Amino acid sequence: MTPTTPPERVNRIAEMAGGFLYLVSLSGVTGRRETLSEAAVPP
Repeated sequence: MTPTTPPERVNRIAEMAGGFLYLVSLSGVTGRRETLSEAAVPP
């Protein structure tokens, strides 16, 4: 799942999953960053 996964899809994935769920915690590309996007910083 990703931060942009709709809630309905999250529920469906959780119902069908077995073992563990892999969650992507940030949107964007991988690698080194100088700063985080505003979407990744809590209000």
